[in-house]
Amino acid sequence: MSVENRTGMKAKAKDFEKLMQRFASVQCSSPEGRYSVIYDNGVWLRDNDSREIQQIESEGKFSTQCFSPEGKFVYSTGKTVRIYDLAKKKSMDVGEGNYPTWSPDGKWLGFDDGKHYVLLGLPTGNRKRLFSTKYGASVDWSPDSRYLSHTELGGSTGGFLIWGIKCIEPYRVWVWRVEDDAHDWVQQICKPGRTFIWVKNSDLLFEQP
Repeated sequence: MSVENRTGMKAKAKDFEKLMQRFASVQCSSPEGRYSVIYDNGVWLRDNDSREIQQIESEGKFSTQCFSPEGKFVYSTGKTVRIYDLAKKKSMDVGEGNYPTWSPDGKWLGFDDGKHYVLLGLPTGNRKRLFSTKYGASVDWSPDSRYLSHTELGGSTGGFLIWGIKCIEPYRVWVWRVEDDAHDWVQQICKPGRTFIWVKNSDLLFEQP
């Protein structure tokens, strides 16, 4: 569906898998929307104005929050976290880790160092260990960069779901406050098969009946 002119395109069933592979991959966009980082058998950088595209790495990982306000983005390849500078057109190594994110205000880099989720302060280089990453880590920053959330295995089993099925693999959604490491879980779910996002505009919220 086109947002600009509200027109849609129907795809035949045989084309659906190809379309999903091409358009439904993880994507990270710069704050002003000019650049996007996409994955297509490697990490690619796309200039949305000129439509030019270039390969940054032959393999790698990045999150939907990978850009800094200063025109840089963070990703990992192998077990190395790297920052790519759009102006200099080159990457520099940050350290060992995976699943990196960049806070919206550009002050923190977050990544899994293999044991904990770590926040690297910029430009001071100070590091803060947050939670254990025994079961992996995937976080989302709040728009003001004060909080981050992640989903972790844990909680009580049981409780009936739809059709009388019990939850045998519970997870909890946790929220951490960066300034003082205060944290608590806010919701328990059964399996992490859902996506949580931070609401930037409170006008989008509504009152439940």
